[in-house]
Amino acid sequence: MSPTTPPMLLLLLLLMLMSCQGVTGQNVACMTLRCFSQMTKCFSDHDCRTAVSCLGGCGSNQSCALPCLATYENDLLDSFLYCVITQHHCITLPAPTPPVVCSPPTEKPLNNFTLSMFAGDWYVILGLNRNYDCFACQMTAYAAVPDTNNFTMTEKYLAPTLNQSLRVRVANMSGEVKDIQHGGIVTFSGLENGLIRDEQWRIMVYNKDAGYAVIYYCGTTGSWKYEGTLVYSRTPSVSLMTMTSLRTDMERAGFNVKDFCSPRTHSCVYA
Repeated sequence: MSPTTPPMLLLLLLLMLMSCQGVTGQNVACMTLRCFSQMTKCFSDHDCRTAVSCLGGCGSNQSCALPCLATYENDLLDSFLYCVITQHHCITLPAPTPPVVCSPPTEKPLNNFTLSMFAGDWYVILGLNRNYDCFACQMTAYAAVPDTNNFTMTEKYLAPTLNQSLRVRVANMSGEVKDIQHGGIVTFSGLENGLIRDEQWRIMVYNKDAGYAVIYYCGTTGSWKYEGTLVYSRTPSVSLMTMTSLRTDMERAGFNVKDFCSPRTHSCVYA
């Protein structure tokens, strides 16, 4: 503990942390011992301490936590969360309510898929998970990592904030096909908001000529689990003929287009 830390700031830190759902004195002791620098920097910053307070009130409600992050998240928060959750396990994220159990499609994924087939840019034109797949202006870029079988994935989208605006969010992950005999199963991992994301993707549909693909994913972040399905397109919008072909392929893979949202893909500004 720094001798120059104002006593009132330390008291504020402790009171705010203790007010967060599921945070005990033992958690606070761990944070104070292991992550005091990150904690004091976070709570000295308006957006970071507001984010912690906002997230603390959400408990295991995913739809509550996402707008908190979209509104207030910054580098100081990421550093604080990485230290207390990922690095030192001072806090264990509560499991989501209701609990999420991943239910992959019964149809088998493609067995001749390679990540090189995804190289370049894609737009999300349909999404299944209302928390994760329906953001406006979702664009994903895939690029090969030289001298490896890995690819990087950069996701950009506009997330709604608590003040009714939209904020650009960017996530970076790396992926690989671990089992060449099951090429349609891809693993991705990355660090976002100070937390490690591990995801398994199943490539259910890929039509190179029509320029679309359908991906089911199941992911974990600590004790949190989530799943969804994305429909990629090489273009921001598709023709009626292409949509008819896509709907047929989705139904063959066990999906119903009526269950999906249609995120906005036009007038996208990422500045």
